[in-house]
Amino acid sequence: MNMQKTEYMKVGGKHEHEDRELYIRKIKRATNYKYLGSVIMEEGNSKTGIQNRAQQGRRATQALNSLLWSNGTKIGTKIRIYEAVVEPILTYGAECWQMTKNDKKVIDMVEMDFLRRACQVSRVEQRMNDERWPKRALKYTPKNRRKKGRPMTSWNDGIRNIMKDRAIKEDEWRNKDKWPSKCGMRQKL
Repeated sequence: MNMQKTEYMKVGGKHEHEDRELYIRKIKRATNYKYLGSVIMEEGNSKTGIQNRAQQGRRATQALNSLLWSNGTKIGTKIRIYEAVVEPILTYGAECWQMTKNDKKVIDMVEMDFLRRACQVSRVEQRMNDERWPKRALKYTPKNRRKKGRPMTSWNDGIRNIMKDRAIKEDEWRNKDKWPSKCGMRQKL
């Protein structure tokens, strides 16, 4: 046994800040380790391992991209390729995972990405059309004759006014670092 490479990990319970001392020498404490392709965390969950597998599944899907968008390959063949190549990569070690709903969504997203490419449907084509109720409600502005008082506005106009009060530009919602800091405060006059 190589004592310089040997590490220990405590799962659950109180975590000590210092390493245990054995009779021979100190053993370093690990927060996670990889065992048979699965990452085991000291918190006792499988989140890192699942994300690792999802990333490998995405890479396998990207490697097959030209085949998936090809018109010469039948959909049945593409499904068999998924079952033979991507699914084993994605689910290796899944028997011992502790999955939450969010973890299941991560796995489902990789599968849906493969199926979307296999059916040759781009993300733009999956957008909601203008006749669907949620999109109609978003763009709705009342058409009735205006009564006394404040003019009727759409939901979008209300959001734009709030953003203006807080000095938020329309494209800043994409910046995850700036957005939380700007949401809570109004513009100082």
